[in-house]
Amino acid sequence: MELILKNLNSKEIKMRNDKWQFCIGNCHAALLLRKDMVEHLKKVHEETGIEFIRFHGLFDDDMLVIQRLSDYSYFKMMPFSRSIYEYNFLNVKKVIDNVLECGFKPFVELSFMPEALAKKKKYGLRYKNNISVPKSYEKYYKFIHDFGEFLVEHYGKEEIETWKFEVWNEPDLGIFFNGSQKDYFKLYKNAYKALKDVDHKLEVGGPSTSKCKWLKEFAEFGEKNGCKADFITTHHYVGDAFGNTFEFKDSMSIIKKAHDAKKAGLDIETTYEKFFYKKDKYVNWPKSMFKKMDKKAHDEIPNYPLYITEWSTMAVYCSPYHDDKVAATFALKYALEMDDSIAGASYWCASDIFEESFIHNKPFYGGYGVINNVGIPKPVFYAFRLLNNLSHEELVLDKNEENEVEYHLYKKDSGYELLFFNQDFDIDKKLNEKVDVIIEGNFKEVNLYRIDKDHVNPKKEWIKLGAKKLLLDEEVEEIIEKSKPKKEKVNFTSDGNSTKLSFVAEGNSIYLYEFFK
Repeated sequence: MELILKNLNSKEIKMRNDKWQFCIGNCHAALLLRKDMVEHLKKVHEETGIEFIRFHGLFDDDMLVIQRLSDYSYFKMMPFSRSIYEYNFLNVKKVIDNVLECGFKPFVELSFMPEALAKKKKYGLRYKNNISVPKSYEKYYKFIHDFGEFLVEHYGKEEIETWKFEVWNEPDLGIFFNGSQKDYFKLYKNAYKALKDVDHKLEVGGPSTSKCKWLKEFAEFGEKNGCKADFITTHHYVGDAFGNTFEFKDSMSIIKKAHDAKKAGLDIETTYEKFFYKKDKYVNWPKSMFKKMDKKAHDEIPNYPLYITEWSTMAVYCSPYHDDKVAATFALKYALEMDDSIAGASYWCASDIFEESFIHNKPFYGGYGVINNVGIPKPVFYAFRLLNNLSHEELVLDKNEENEVEYHLYKKDSGYELLFFNQDFDIDKKLNEKVDVIIEGNFKEVNLYRIDKDHVNPKKEWIKLGAKKLLLDEEVEEIIEKSKPKKEKVNFTSDGNSTKLSFVAEGNSIYLYEFFK
């Protein structure tokens, strides 16, 4: 591949796309009471510039938002003990304070149902999130209204009017909501009215569905029922995991794999990977699918701000993708492709301290986070940091999305930044494409930062240390230091008018060249 960049002063300039910086997700609220989790989140905000954070379970019972006398076993059988209760937003306040201290604004997901209000005892995840509808919508309204008043009292209207409020998470999936679309719409209406009755300026939306579902129906319901959403939210993952890559017929195969895992003495992470990770299917996924999904979703609800409040390479848990450079190139490509179809997007998620199914102690187990469970940034973290540090002025070049190696050029006072990357769903992609660059200008220095198999590869450094399940603190620091992006001096030639260099691009790798005048 030969890239010739000339007549740069005549190129149109567009401002850098920052929709990817809108938000990042995290597991459930109670984990934000942990010191190490707060440290992870603070690092994410400070080094990526992401503005909001969204997480599940603010109203789960592990947050103790409603406590009944009957919750204490000695009083469980006492008459009237279930009717003696109180709201307690102490832990909620500590979580929100931690979020604000990290520099984020809360994207408040109203989930899940406190058991004291729930119609059923119905749980979806390990941390016992009650996914039932309320037994009394009148009491649910009062709870959400009192929550809103608590926020006003402690943070003030001016502050919380800059937040966003989203009703529930993925109500279209049985693992997250034990009800129908009609049930969700009723839940949404009550939550919407409760918050708007506290402060009509609060921004409330939904339906937070998977796979861009229910959008038009949700918008029409709000318009007809006095609860028109201020924004609309949905999620998309490549393949959407259990929707497209796991079917009921796979159940027998999983039983056999479980038997084989028991026989081989495999751990949970490796067993999960064998259950759900299907590399042979992923390699055939087309590029730029999110861009097409965004446009299709936007066209269903063109008059609403659309937020993608969860996105990632895949929803398959314990997938090698999440720890690998393939996640970095995928995130980089989608971030650069975001357009006016969406108002913003939220990557899933910040930290591998994660508890939907298990809390894992293996440092690299294929978790969703950009930082692993002991605080080691992954390649995707550094991809976001690279994007954050790029110049805001991008030169408009000929479209090159169909090339194996894509490129973007950014203008700085001191010169230019030239970004190359190759994104492919084949985690073992062997590319090795020679790239010859000729750029207009006489430059004194050229530097390179890269993410490839030998650079910014913390999992590789972990394996060198013996792939231990529980690292020593000094080993964690060693891996962090060895896997940081390093500035490399680049050999180049110049004839006084143009500068030339060459390199070999690997599959699923990122190269940022800085040209200094």
